[in-house]
Amino acid sequence: MNKYRALVTDLDGTLLTTDKKITEENKKALMKARENGCKIILCSGRSPKSMQQYVDFLGFRDEGEYYLGNHGGVIVESSTDCVVEIGRASTVLYFDPNSKMIQTLY
Repeated sequence: MNKYRALVTDLDGTLLTTDKKITEENKKALMKARENGCKIILCSGRSPKSMQQYVDFLGFRDEGEYYLGNHGGVIVESSTDCVVEIGRASTVLYFDPNSKMIQTLY
């Protein structure tokens, strides 16, 4: 069991290479963390639509998986690509291990 419950990572300038790809090495590391029970959450300033290719590449389409777009202001459920929350600039989000969902703190 992984001691971390969730890993949130940015895309541009962090997970992606300069040619906007996720390396196989990074994909393997994310998959290993996921297999060990860690939720992987992609977060970006990008629109949710422009993040879908990376969600697909990583295979993060299970029910209960999420990604955050528009600078963290939009929470999207990965299996449906449906927006489940639209935040405000002052919104603080957290991962609730009991419900296994991203919740709004305030």
